[in-house]
Amino acid sequence: MKNIFDLTDRKAIVTGGGKGIGQGIAEGLLEFGAEVVLVGSSDAVLAARDAFRARGLGAHAVKGNFLSRDDRARAFDEAIALLGGTLDILVNNAGIQRRVPAEDFPLDQWDDVLEVNLTAVFDLCQRAFPYMKARGYGKIINVGSLNSFRSVAQNIAAYQAAKSGIHQLCRALADEWSEFGIRVNGIAPGWTGTDLTAAVVKDNEKYARTLQQIPLGRWATPEDYKGLAILLASQAGDFINGTMTPVDGGCLAR
Repeated sequence: MKNIFDLTDRKAIVTGGGKGIGQGIAEGLLEFGAEVVLVGSSDAVLAARDAFRARGLGAHAVKGNFLSRDDRARAFDEAIALLGGTLDILVNNAGIQRRVPAEDFPLDQWDDVLEVNLTAVFDLCQRAFPYMKARGYGKIINVGSLNSFRSVAQNIAAYQAAKSGIHQLCRALADEWSEFGIRVNGIAPGWTGTDLTAAVVKDNEKYARTLQQIPLGRWATPEDYKGLAILLASQAGDFINGTMTPVDGGCLAR
């Protein structure tokens, strides 16, 4: 019987794949047979690549600065070369956070958050398009946030704006690119233990308040995103298109 979740011979790029949610998603794709290039701004992608390879998984790594449009392009081209000039799956996960009250939010920090969290996503989608169009098939997964559904935290106006933009971007690209066999979907993480949420974890009062928002009573781990990512990336999810799916332990239900 055919395994419709099988990703054998699929070529993938995962940004921010060296740690957190990106690493969890990359691990899932690798475990189901994909060859994956981890792209990130720190040596974490190199360490993750080595750990995956030690398990016999087909991982590569490229360092790149997502704030620099030129370096982003260079990193993408290098990743494509490592995959032999083809691309089936793109996961846009890389992101940054700045926590400042809206009335004081510096415009240079606003620009940085929008550049990495939204503009870079669109840029890489554009760069992936010709490769997927040539194959008549492709899967793009953009990592959004619960903040694209409702405000779940304060002092992150730029992050909320960018993630809301990703939500609509998934719809727009799904509408335009479906005729080429390209499916575009999003994953909206809930509260998850990553570098971006470290400040909340350290604040006992804030952390306790977040737990009260989650019916399952715990934060997500990076591994909690594997299943949905595999579904969206594989044949099993071929009729899923233009969605933004929460993975939040029931937070939006409360």
